Amino acid sequence: MKPITPSEAGIKKNEAIPDKMIQAVNELIVSHIDLGGNVTIPQEKIVERFLELTKGEISRREIFEKHYLDFEPLFKKAGWDIEYHKPCYGDSNFKEYFEFKKKGRK
Repeated sequence: MKPITPSEAGIKKNEAIPDKMIQAVNELIVSHIDLGGNVTIPQEKIVERFLELTKGEISRREIFEKHYLDFEPLFKKAGWDIEYHKPCYGDSNFKEYFEFKKKGRK
C-alpha cells in the first residue's frame, strides 16, 4: 500500500491555496522587502490582506481550517527560502511571522 496522492484525494493543482492568498503574499513581499532582498511579514498582516481581497467571501476561521497559509512550497518553488516563526508553548506575546530570503542567501 502507498500513500494517496493529492490528485487521488480530489485536490487539483493549486486548488488548496486560493489565488487571492498568493496575491496577498506577493503584495506584502513587495511592500516589506529590504535592501538585502529579505522580507519579514507578520502572519496577521497576511490574514488581514487576504480578508480584504476576498471581501468577506472567506472567514478568518476558514483560512486556518483549510490551511490557506501553507503557501511555502509555492514560494520555495519560485526561488524563496521561507521560515515560519511561531511562539513557544505558553508564550502568548510572540506574534507569528514568515521570513522570506532569496534562495541561497544567509
